Amino acid sequence: MEHIVDTFSNGLKNLKNNTVIFLPLLVYAVFVSLLSLVGLVPGYYILTADDPMSLLPVAFGLLFVFLFIVILISCYVSAGTIGMAKEAIATGTTSFKDMTAYGKKYTIRIFVSTILLSIIQFVSVIFWIPLYFAYKNAGYTIEMIIEIIDTSVIVSDAFYAFLATMFVSFMIGLLLTFIYLIIVSFIFYFVSYAIVVDDMPVIAAFKKSFALLRQYPGRVIFFILLIVLLTFALSSIVSIISVPLSMFQNVFLSLIGSLIQTLFSIAAGVAAIVWTTRFYMDITEKELYTEENLLEF
Repeated sequence: MEHIVDTFSNGLKNLKNNTVIFLPLLVYAVFVSLLSLVGLVPGYYILTADDPMSLLPVAFGLLFVFLFIVILISCYVSAGTIGMAKEAIATGTTSFKDMTAYGKKYTIRIFVSTILLSIIQFVSVIFWIPLYFAYKNAGYTIEMIIEIIDTSVIVSDAFYAFLATMFVSFMIGLLLTFIYLIIVSFIFYFVSYAIVVDDMPVIAAFKKSFALLRQYPGRVIFFILLIVLLTFALSSIVSIISVPLSMFQNVFLSLIGSLIQTLFSIAAGVAAIVWTTRFYMDITEKELYTEENLLEF
């Protein structure tokens, strides 16, 4: 197996030699931005209508359609990008044709796996049951809570009583949810990669991801933590540059700050996909392309 340092360095080489891998996420970001702008038109008419409340079903319907389209296209782009990464890592080259081929073949599976993973994550709602019972037993209403929060600036007795009643249950729910979601993310981190790289059915991909964690616990956890820490560190550096620009009254500088953030997010996302694809292919003993392979022919 590759050393993890080699996985990152060789992954960057794969990406450097195949910059076309950036294109799908870039196009996706532009598409979502344009779709959001189009969505502002019906939103404006709903908000400015004589009776906006009567149009709530329409608003929720449009929101559902918008989210469905965005998620479906996101799954298409994800499948295609992983496929491009797979080809680049296995052969040294890839093209946009690989994006469309893998996207068409695996979008539905990625979409189903996304829904299943969301359901698994939603199970964390059980950790908030103590908070619900604390709220119910205390006799609070939504109107009372809003009033308490409105007066919390002066830290009223009612606010202290509210904290004393709800704080412990809230912190327990928050902590257990955080732990649960982290565990779930580690267990099923490779689901999409198993689907695309190994052409697996959805349930088999979930099992494969869990099996890899059990087989290589230290290696897998260390790799995922490296991805998270590296992305966080680079994001912090970029924020130091872009956030001050976004705070200026100058529209041009604000746009530059937002553009820097967006481009970095795309670059970091693509790099993470390539690294993870290479790592997955390595621990599942796939043939990996390196620069030295050229010398063998």
